Amino acid sequence: CFLYSSTPEHPGDETFRIALEPGDAVVIPPGWWHAVWAEQPSVGMNMWVPSDILSVSKFLGRISLPFAIGDASVDAELVRFARAVCDRICGVVPQMIPAFGAGAAEAGCGAALIAEVDRRLAGVLPPEVPCPVAPPNAPANATASFPDDDGTVAASVDQIAKLVGVWQQRVHHVSLVMLLIDYFEGLLHSHLGAVSSPCAMLGLIRRH
Repeated sequence: CFLYSSTPEHPGDETFRIALEPGDAVVIPPGWWHAVWAEQPSVGMNMWVPSDILSVSKFLGRISLPFAIGDASVDAELVRFARAVCDRICGVVPQMIPAFGAGAAEAGCGAALIAEVDRRLAGVLPPEVPCPVAPPNAPANATASFPDDDGTVAASVDQIAKLVGVWQQRVHHVSLVMLLIDYFEGLLHSHLGAVSSPCAMLGLIRRH
């Protein structure tokens, strides 16, 4: 079992490596990234313990999205929505800006989140699998706007920003950002459905 740190200075650095024997258990703190695999066939069990970060995740899952997941015509809206949510969060709670990483203050929290998702997806691509997607060339501080919004998008953005604004008093800011990254990656995965792969997800965010 690998456990990874979640700090802006060392994102994703391996912190602990644990070997579990039959009958062993490990408790992983809420919001910690981790990877687990078995060296030989085995049976394992995991359980979630109620926590603040799990509560935030459940609330996020209940918020209605302002577009139809799975409709290819909303690819760009999905990426702009993620940017708008994070920019709004940092506008409401500016003390969260450092948790989005070193570039958030200059490029914006939304751009910082997309860049981190890009880095994570590119990092898991097997070298033998070609993924001809050019790196993004979006200008810094590009505004995530919705000119035809009837108020639905703004309402969803505000719901998530308010949710994070409330819970940031109880949950570590970096853990909240990691949760937002996982949330957006989950949206990408659901949106692409059967063709969901790191390359397909990377292509979608780099095109928009």
